[in-house]
Amino acid sequence: MISTAGYSRPLLSLLRRAATIAALVVSSGVTFAQVQSTVEAPDTGPPRLDGLTTGPYGLSTGPGGGLDQQIRLNGNVRSPGPLPADAPPPSADPRSFDGSWFGEQYLDAFEIKNDAYGNYVPFNEAGRKVMDQRLLANDSHRPYITPSVVCRSSGAPRDIIRVRFVIFQSKDKIDLISNANRTWWQIALNPALALPAGTKSYTGRSVGHWDGDTLVVETTGFRNRLYLSFRGTPLSPNGKLTERIRKVHENRWFLEVVTTVEDTTFYSRPWSYVRTYAWRPDYAILNEYNCDEQAGNPSSDPTAGFQPEPNDNY
Repeated sequence: MISTAGYSRPLLSLLRRAATIAALVVSSGVTFAQVQSTVEAPDTGPPRLDGLTTGPYGLSTGPGGGLDQQIRLNGNVRSPGPLPADAPPPSADPRSFDGSWFGEQYLDAFEIKNDAYGNYVPFNEAGRKVMDQRLLANDSHRPYITPSVVCRSSGAPRDIIRVRFVIFQSKDKIDLISNANRTWWQIALNPALALPAGTKSYTGRSVGHWDGDTLVVETTGFRNRLYLSFRGTPLSPNGKLTERIRKVHENRWFLEVVTTVEDTTFYSRPWSYVRTYAWRPDYAILNEYNCDEQAGNPSSDPTAGFQPEPNDNY
C-alpha cells in the first residue's frame, strides 16, 4: 500500500496516472510507436491504452479510486502465454493481416475514461447522461439489455476485444470472424462490394483503403446503439468509426488499431483510443461459444437480471 497522505489533489491525479501507466508497461512490456492522427494532435504525450482508470458512478467527476486500486489494474492487460516455439510468423507483407489474433485488453469492468493521449473523453451533456445512467445500472447489478444479451452482435470493436479471431484477406475485401456473438465483420477494399449506402447492420458498413502500410477503415450505418466498452461508452447509430490498422513488430507481432470516434450525438469533438491484438497462429481454430447458453438465464428468460435501456438515451 502506498500512502497518498499530504499530497494535493492535482498532484494525486498526476501520481495516479503515472502509476497506472507504469503498471501497464511493467506488466505487459507493450510500447507504442507514435501514432499519427488526422483528427487531433497529441497534447499530453504519445498515445496509450485507454480505460485503465476505474471509479464509482459519476464519470464526469474524473478518475476515482485510491492509488493502490490503480496499481492493481495491471492485470487487465493480459497475455495468452508465450507463443509455441515452432509458431510461424505472420506474412512478411506489411499489408497482409491474414491469420489469427488475440485481443490483449480485457476491460469487462471498465469504461473508457481517457482518450489515446490521456485527455478525458469529450462527452457532451447527452453523452454524459447516457454514460452515467449505464454506469449506475451496472453498479446496481441491473445492467441494460444490449444486443449481446440476446446473442446479437454488439459491433466489431467490442466483440473482438476479449477473444480470438481470424482474418481472411483478399484483394477486394477482408473478413474478420470472431466466435463472440457470431461476429462477422466485412471490410470492403473495393467499394463496389460494400453494403449499399444507407444500409444498416450490427457491425455497420465498412469501406477500407490503404494509406501506405496502414489500413484505414471507415464504418457507418449502425443498426443499433453500440457500447464501445463493456461498461457502456456509447456510440449512436449515426456515429462514425475510423480505424487505422497496422501490423507492428516490437519484440512480438501485433496489430495496432487506433479508432477515431465521430459522433455529435454524444461527443463535443472527435476522439481516439488504442487497442492491440497479438499474433496467435496457434489459435487458428476458433473455440465453440454457444451464446444461447451463456447469456442471461437459459432456463427461462435470457434477459433475466437485465433491464431495458431508457428510450430517451437515443
